[in-house]
Formats: sequence, C-alpha cells, structure tokens
Amino acid sequence: MTLLKQFALFSTCLFCISGRLKAQNLVPDGGFEKANRVFDGADTVYVYDHWISLLSFQKLSPNGHPIFSQYQRIKPHDKYLHYWTPYEGDSYMFSHVVYYRNLYQTKLTDGLRPGHVYRVSFKYKIGADGFSKEKIETSVNYKIGVMLTNKDMADSTGMKIMKNEDIELRPQITLNAVDGDSIFKWQDFSYYFKPKKPFQYLIIGNFEKIIESFELRYHPITGAGYKIDNVSIELVSDSEFVQTKLRNQEMLETKQKAKEKWRIKDSH
Repeated sequence: MTLLKQFALFSTCLFCISGRLKAQNLVPDGGFEKANRVFDGADTVYVYDHWISLLSFQKLSPNGHPIFSQYQRIKPHDKYLHYWTPYEGDSYMFSHVVYYRNLYQTKLTDGLRPGHVYRVSFKYKIGADGFSKEKIETSVNYKIGVMLTNKDMADSTGMKIMKNEDIELRPQITLNAVDGDSIFKWQDFSYYFKPKKPFQYLIIGNFEKIIESFELRYHPITGAGYKIDNVSIELVSDSEFVQTKLRNQEMLETKQKAKEKWRIKDSH
C-alpha cells in the first residue's frame, strides 16, 4: 500500500471516529440563542427565530429579558441576577407566562426514524421562591416535557387543538419529580427514545398548568416558573448500555402508570 493510500485510509477512519464522538444535534438553536425583542402595541414581546410559541400571547416580564446580556447591562447589581442566568450562552426558553399549554415548537433538521435510538436531553431550572421545600415538591406539576409529532401544531388546525382544553396532549417524555433543594439551580434531564413511527416536530414546555393549586401563584420572582436551555436530540448507537436504559425507563413508566390507576380507583 502506497503512502498516499495509507494517508487516505487514516483520514477516512479519523473522520468516522470524530463523527461518532460528536453526534449531530437535530434541534436547531437548542439554546434559544436567536431571540429578538419586538413591540406589539404597548407591550414588549420577544420571539425566537427557530421556535414558535403555541400561545397567542408572549408578554415579556418587566423584570427580566430572554437575552441575558441585556438584562445584566440594565441591572448589573440586581439581587435576582442568578435567577435569570442561562445555563450556557445568552438566552433560554423562559416561561414568562405560566399558563396552560405554555409550549414552544421547532422543526427538526432531520426527522426521527422508526427503530433508531435517540437521546433526548435538556437543561431546566425551576424557580419557586418564598415556599417550603415540601410545598414545592408536592404542588409543582411534573408535566414539563417533550412531545414529538408529525403534525405542525402551529398551523390553523393545530392551533384549534391547542386551544381546545378538552383534547389531551400526551408528551412522550416528562419530568418525574422536582427536588426542592434544586430550586434556582440548572438540572440535567436525559431520556433514550426509540420511536415506532417517524417524527418531524418537537414541542417542549409545560403541558398542563405548572401548579396544581393557586397556593403557588405565578410571579417571575416570588412564585413558580421555569426555564429550559440546551435542548438536544442525538442519534445514538444501539448498544447494550442504551438497551438497559430503555428497559429501566419502561419499568419505571409501568410502575408510574400503575400508581396513577390505583390513585384514580381509590378516589372513586
């Protein structure tokens, strides 16, 4: 084998290895970095270039900005600065209005294929100031999560579904618990997902009211809210480790469903 062929073979192998080490994120702008402030009459609102709000309103809290550097410049000594700090970069998904189905949608750069395994991950930060740890853990709703779909929920028929509260939205992936000690700290969430059909769109946010009672009334500082950053979907190898993770997830979900059925049965 000539030196030139050896170099070409080595370069090909190196390219394959580096491709495996750095999987492609199928979520465009998973960090919500491309955010723009605009004016809508008397209100200041913001929009993301690659994400569509599935709510009809997007009011911006007067105490914070989705673009952190702007907020830091305006209020460099604010005692709540840690509350607005992104996990990474200069922005995040900010639940400026904690409302039923406060969701954002994006179109994946490449659709999910049936039978393949994907790692779905994101960073999240729960904010609930002025409440006890027990109150936070028992009252915050755990329906913050991800729904994958082939339906564009931002079109006219999709928005009709979003506005119809009688139609239940079923995210495939949700948080299972909130630790009261982790309030105001960025937490990591990851989930291995093996789709049975193709998916093109990702929807993320809270699929129900973030709070189950009015005791934790929303306020950007002194109430319940959340932020999401670094959303990622990556194709992973179908290894034994991944298969074990999938089995453990299925077992946990089966137990949770059994508990829910018992709770419903016990309430009647």
